[in-house]
Amino acid sequence: MVLNRLLPRGEFHHQLETLPQLCRDQILALVNNTDRHLSLSGKLLVREGLKDAGMDPGALQQLQLTLRGKPFIPGGSDFNITHSGDLVACAFSTSNRVGLDIEKIIPVDLSEFQEILRPDEWEAIQSAERPQTRFFTIWTQKEAVIKAEGEGFFQPIDQIEINRDQAYLKDRVWFLTELSPFPEYIGCLATDTPSKLIQIKMIDQAALFSS
Repeated sequence: MVLNRLLPRGEFHHQLETLPQLCRDQILALVNNTDRHLSLSGKLLVREGLKDAGMDPGALQQLQLTLRGKPFIPGGSDFNITHSGDLVACAFSTSNRVGLDIEKIIPVDLSEFQEILRPDEWEAIQSAERPQTRFFTIWTQKEAVIKAEGEGFFQPIDQIEINRDQAYLKDRVWFLTELSPFPEYIGCLATDTPSKLIQIKMIDQAALFSS
């Protein structure tokens, strides 16, 4: 979903009240108003995922956090939220563990990341025709794996080994699917088993907030 506009204060709080207290606390803890809207949109996308899977969207009220801070619904499907720029997305699965990361391709000082990348990854970035795009491709792959694993940045990013469409971490194999939702964005979906069927659904902001 692309965040095209910020909601009036009353409408924002109306949407906020439809979410469980844990979600409300997470959203209101953010200082930036745009970040609050992106976070709100992500939680609403989880509710849409429950609907699309034929599950009770009210299950979102049972949302909890793991010790490492990954949100989950007890006994429910796995999901993961990401946002960058004005784009917010959610991966939802009834059969896989999932991790999702999407990044807007913006100029960054690549040298700041050399120490946390593997030597072969750094070489691939330096030799690429578009080094910034190659960097964000690798970065989203690693972020997606970290988010699927559920350890957050307690897991050193340089321990993740990428080999084409697979990633290896702590004797576990993760399967990677590259996503390009818009020309200026790149992303990756990580799953714990090969994904034979991935459905991508674009949701309009107005439709999301009116559902």
